[in-house]
Amino acid sequence: MPRGRHDDLAERGQQSAGRDRSHRPELVTNAARILFFALASLPTANDITVRQIAAGLAAGVPLDAVVVRMLLRPALVSPFGNAN
Repeated sequence: MPRGRHDDLAERGQQSAGRDRSHRPELVTNAARILFFALASLPTANDITVRQIAAGLAAGVPLDAVVVRMLLRPALVSPFGNAN
């Protein structure tokens, strides 16, 4: 492989390493949607304890996804800067 091509590939690798795919909003939204529907199906169980716990968790997932991850976290990133 010619030396110029290797340098180009190394540079592109370093650029792509800076882009973390785990903090994309679509990933958070889809994960919350899957978890919500999985927990929302549990209140059909016969046991009242399972229904109560599942209903509480299913209500907490959208709250966490919307309030904490989409509103609160981005709002706190800029004031705290490098400290976060």
